[in-house]
Amino acid sequence: MRRSDNPEWGPWLDYVLPALLRQLRRLREKVEREKREVLEAAEAQRLAEEEQAQLKAEQEARQAEAVERARQEAAAEAASAVAAAEQRAK
Repeated sequence: MRRSDNPEWGPWLDYVLPALLRQLRRLREKVEREKREVLEAAEAQRLAEEEQAQLKAEQEARQAEAVERARQEAAAEAASAVAAAEQRAK
C-alpha cells in the first residue's frame, strides 16, 4: 500500500472521534460512580464512628453508675457497722 500525498482523513475521524466520545462518557460515568462510592464509604465510616462513640459513652455511664452504687453500698455497710459497734458499746 502506498501513502497518498493527500490522505483522506474523513473515514478515520468518523470512526475515532465517536469512539473517543464513548470512552469519555464511560469514564465520566465511572468517575461519578466512584465518587458516590467514596462518599457512601465516608458516610458509613462516620456513622460507625458515631455509633462506636455512643456505645463507649453508654459503657462509661454504666461503669460510673456501678461505681456510685458500690460507693453507696460501702458507705451504707460502714454506717451499719458503726451503728452495730455503737450498739455493742452501750
